[in-house]
Order: sequence, then C-alpha cells, then structure tokens
Amino acid sequence: TLQQTNEELTRNIGKREKAEAETRQRNRELTLLNKVIAATVTSQEPETVLETACRELVHAFKLTQAVAVLANEDISSVRVVADYHPTIQYSILGQTFLVEGNPLLEYLATHKEPLAVEDAQSDSRTASIRTILQMRNTVSLLLCALIVDEEIVGGISLASDKPRQFAADELALILSVTEQVSGALARIRLAEERQ
Repeated sequence: TLQQTNEELTRNIGKREKAEAETRQRNRELTLLNKVIAATVTSQEPETVLETACRELVHAFKLTQAVAVLANEDISSVRVVADYHPTIQYSILGQTFLVEGNPLLEYLATHKEPLAVEDAQSDSRTASIRTILQMRNTVSLLLCALIVDEEIVGGISLASDKPRQFAADELALILSVTEQVSGALARIRLAEERQ
C-alpha cells in the first residue's frame, strides 16, 4: 500500500541520514588524527606539537580552549607550554603550577588517567585555580595525562564555557591524540639525549 511505501521510504531516508552523519563524524576524527600525526612527525619542538594538538582538539570538539603543560624532571611542577583559546583574552602561557596542593595535577600524577570536571566553577578540586577558571569563563574541564615510558611528562586540559560531558567515543579519540602526542614527546626526548 501507499502508506507502507511511505513508511519504508522514511525509514530508508533516516538510515541514510544516520550513515551520512556517522561518515562525517569519522572523517572529522581522521582529519584530527592526521593533523596531529603530521605535527608530531614534522616537528622536533614539544611546544609546536602541543600547540597543534590543542588547536585541533578545540576545533574538533567545539570547545573554547585547550592548555598543554610539561612537567619538570621530578614532577613537582608543570609549565604551560601551549594555550589555545580563539576568543579568550587572558592567556596563561608560560605560567608554572605546583603539583602539590593542586588536586587536579595530583590526580593526573597519581592516576595517569583522564579526569572530567563538569562544574569547574564550584568543584572543590579546582579551588587553587578558580580565579583563572573564572577569568577564562571555564565551566567544564577534561584533563588527560601525557605519559612517556610509564612516567607522566605533562598533560592536556580541554575546557568548555558550557556544561560538557564527553561520550565514550569522544574520550577514546582524545586518548588516541594524547597517545600520539606522548609518542612524539618520547621521540623528541630520545633525539635530544642522542645529541
């Protein structure tokens, strides 16, 4: 009947639209990984690799900012080496933060796994950086460790000016990016040791 044909046609259109959306998403993911991989292969500067990763992650996930830090040798402090924020005026590039007394950094150093903070403005773990979060209008955070030879060497913080949760597939992609970046940092470190 005509009604059954219309229903089947509607279902087929829905399936096609879903498949097209999944293809577009997969293409965005591949583009993100390719840009990060290209930066990790061509650059011998950790800052350049981290700047690229921050920029591409912000664009891929429609975030407002990303910050990358590198730890000092004994992991007692971290220094901001990349700070990508297309619309924010207040940069923290070059600032140093002590790990001790900063629950976010202590968590990364201890657990070496991602930490999501949905309400960064009122979460007790963000008290030591609350002023910065307010100045940068940060609502939600995701922190990921950068690990080389099972040791933390830094981290990447992704932020949104709106409440944000990361789905499992998004988190998997972000972790793929941080693994690529960690691999690049390992290669850069090895090249520096050889020189």
